[in-house]
Amino acid sequence: MTQNAPDTDKVAAVLSHPWANPAPAGLGGLVVACFMFWAMLTGQVGEGHALALGLWLLGAMVCQLAAGFIELRNGIVVGGNLMLFFGSFFCVVGATTNIAKGLGAPLDPVIQGWGWVAATLFIFALLPCYVKANKVFFFVVIIAGVAVGMIAYMDITKTHDIASLAGWLLMLVGIGSLLNIMAGVINPTFGREIIKLGKPFME
Repeated sequence: MTQNAPDTDKVAAVLSHPWANPAPAGLGGLVVACFMFWAMLTGQVGEGHALALGLWLLGAMVCQLAAGFIELRNGIVVGGNLMLFFGSFFCVVGATTNIAKGLGAPLDPVIQGWGWVAATLFIFALLPCYVKANKVFFFVVIIAGVAVGMIAYMDITKTHDIASLAGWLLMLVGIGSLLNIMAGVINPTFGREIIKLGKPFME
């Protein structure tokens, strides 16, 4: 027992400190998803895209779920929960449903649309918290909520007349997330604010 005490103390010391910021990796998963959904919704894809999209979303899932758990472990309640939610539904559900589509399984879009309605409400429920985030990410959350709401509408009504617009909104989400990734790694690395994202509306 005495010999193990120093090792136990080292483990406890590591666990007592916050881990490194996982948000860039989590947002990277979101960027991948947004760019690929843009390609699908704007008609840039060909045969077999659903299966390919599903497989790529499994990779995004790993980044987002890991980021969510680490952020919650670090005490970041809003960001951690948002990452977990995105990882669970945009990535896990998105991956499995697209893989199922790629394999020819019949999936009812209406029931999925109501799931997207709930996802939209979840995003906007967290929105007030993001007045304390940088301005770019605040608008990313708004645009993401609108885009997801449009996907819900398309699934419930079984129409695709606004698919291209939803795709371009998701592209904006991806670009805004990419800017946050750059700020999250470049600014700390150089010790100054090189990538400016706009001060929060509320400190």
